[in-house]
Amino acid sequence: MKKKVEAFIQSNKLFTKAHKLLVAFSGGRDSVVLTHVLLSLGYNNLILAHCNFQLRAQESDLDETFCNDFAQTYDLPIKVKKFNVLEYARQNRLSIQVAARRLRYDWLNKLVIDFNYDHILTAHHASDLCETLLYNLLRSKDFDILQNIPLCFGKTLRPLLCVTREEINNYVFLHGLPFREDSSNQKNDYVRNFIRNRIIPLLKEINPALEVQLSERSSLYKKQLYQLTSQWQSLLSNCLVSTWFGFRLDFLLLEKLFQEKAWDLELFITYWLEDQLGCNYYERKEIFKILKGRRTGSRFENARIIFHWNRGYVEVFFREKLPNLQSTLDPLDYNRLYFFPPFAVEIQKVQEYDSIDWQNNKTYFTLSKINGRLKLRFWKEGDIFQPWGSKYKRKVSDILRDAHVSTIEKKYAFIIEDREKIIYLSFINQVSQLARFTEGNAKEELFEVKWKYL
Repeated sequence: MKKKVEAFIQSNKLFTKAHKLLVAFSGGRDSVVLTHVLLSLGYNNLILAHCNFQLRAQESDLDETFCNDFAQTYDLPIKVKKFNVLEYARQNRLSIQVAARRLRYDWLNKLVIDFNYDHILTAHHASDLCETLLYNLLRSKDFDILQNIPLCFGKTLRPLLCVTREEINNYVFLHGLPFREDSSNQKNDYVRNFIRNRIIPLLKEINPALEVQLSERSSLYKKQLYQLTSQWQSLLSNCLVSTWFGFRLDFLLLEKLFQEKAWDLELFITYWLEDQLGCNYYERKEIFKILKGRRTGSRFENARIIFHWNRGYVEVFFREKLPNLQSTLDPLDYNRLYFFPPFAVEIQKVQEYDSIDWQNNKTYFTLSKINGRLKLRFWKEGDIFQPWGSKYKRKVSDILRDAHVSTIEKKYAFIIEDREKIIYLSFINQVSQLARFTEGNAKEELFEVKWKYL
């Protein structure tokens, strides 16, 4: 089995022995075997990560103790985190299984970012593929039947997809490996457990090679689907533009282009949501409600994205790119580049006016009529701003709305102010009437402000 796994890793170019590998470690037989196999093959740069979901009282704590002992036995570092899954599921109206899965992967991905790990490894195997395919067949429809456990998804890799549960059991017996048994796996209360414990054994009486054959068929269908995506992407590129925090999709144009080609838009959107945005079946259902309702301002949110419908456009914001609205820089010096995540803002004194560059967010202002103690912050409700050339002061919220900055995006516009008087408003690249300058007036000190998204 070790040779089989090593050949699978190398043929799919999953990772090398130099990579830092974060192993999702439950203490069950699958994760124990994955860790043991990798160590036996010389993949020693492993870090274990154990989630204690606190769903089985003392049993969950014993799992955590086992994982810590296992890590100590094999001299491996381990990260452990406790989660209140029941509370999280209640607050987010999720099933316990979906809540636990989301908490687990969000934490694992955060560890990858915080500690610069190369990959996350999970111990899913060919039998899991079979279970998932049958589960989707029984519970889902259309495209979801083809959805399975991918070999690679983002930073997550699954090097045991080439082996079955039977092979894993034989490996445990051969090497005498200790592991923790989740007692809930033996209960048929969950549909997936019923499939594993009752349906698959009956089907294997008819076809002993069921797991391998279903896995191969699923991979074949998925490859055919990927062939379609190259055609889909050519249309998508005409409708998609990047924004500061994600992207903006002209959905009505995309719909028109698909109709001209007589292609199935719903099939593409389902694939796109799952493959590009990582949305599960239930999340996709909520998003499809938004796409069919087409009500401006309607949105879907999860731990990763905000999906927003805005006048025929789909706007997607990635939470990891959204700034901390409490951030401020005070006071600002001149002739400096400031990092104001997720922006880089530069203010410098210049001798002469060049030209206002809307595309590169560059403009000019003077401090001759103000005090000159500048502060950088995000705008807030109640802020008032008088744009250059305007006779009246207006609410910043109204100005951004009239400039068609989306409801979500406008929350993250930053301003430069002088003693609570706003002199610059980003996103529309507008200087205030108070900071206006006269071209060619040598008596005025002229300053250039420009910014970009990091």
